[in-house]
Amino acid sequence: MSGPAPAAENPPAAFVYLMRCADGSLYGGWTTDVARRARAHMAGRGARYTRARHAVALAYAELCPDKSAALRREAALKALPKAGKEALAARWRADTSARLRRAAAGDVPAVAALLGWCAAHDRGGARLAEAAGGWLAALAGSESAGPALPGLVAAGPGGRMLGVCWAAPAPGGAAEVWAVCAPCARGIGLGGRLTAALAEVLRAQGYSVKPAAARGFGGGAAGLARRFASV
Repeated sequence: MSGPAPAAENPPAAFVYLMRCADGSLYGGWTTDVARRARAHMAGRGARYTRARHAVALAYAELCPDKSAALRREAALKALPKAGKEALAARWRADTSARLRRAAAGDVPAVAALLGWCAAHDRGGARLAEAAGGWLAALAGSESAGPALPGLVAAGPGGRMLGVCWAAPAPGGAAEVWAVCAPCARGIGLGGRLTAALAEVLRAQGYSVKPAAARGFGGGAAGLARRFASV
């Protein structure tokens, strides 16, 4: 079983996005971290436009090849009429509609590809990919890796991989839970949905779930780690 690709010297990811404001208008911008930028807008720390009109939700995100491409795409987005922006937002909403299910051996290639992308582009992504290595090997059926603790995937339309969350053994009989979302499925609460759902699975297996310190990976956007103690 091939694991996630090793970290590469690649530039940070670049995105364009649309934020929905309280008055229904849409503001376009570009960023290297969709989730962090969306939080800033909603907290009143973004652009003057979204501060005045109160940004309420991320409405659209699109991964671009690099910063130059993102700047060109941002200009094109801002030039679109409202109907064009709404059409993009509706399609993105449908594309990021996720169904959570248990992870299976057949998911290993898609999960490895997602983690490889994170290792190449996200700050801390290489650490996230490394943390998944043992779980991926166990999920694939490697005898040396032993049994896999449970994991969940978020599947989009057509089975597209939008996110994954897994549990790994930790000292003291704990299970450490990690989650990562696909680049354009960030900033919409999917990582929180995955970790909360996996916590319920762990409870059903006899864990007394007790959240401890959370750590962010990928510039705060790519992943989330919480430790659940079995007490």
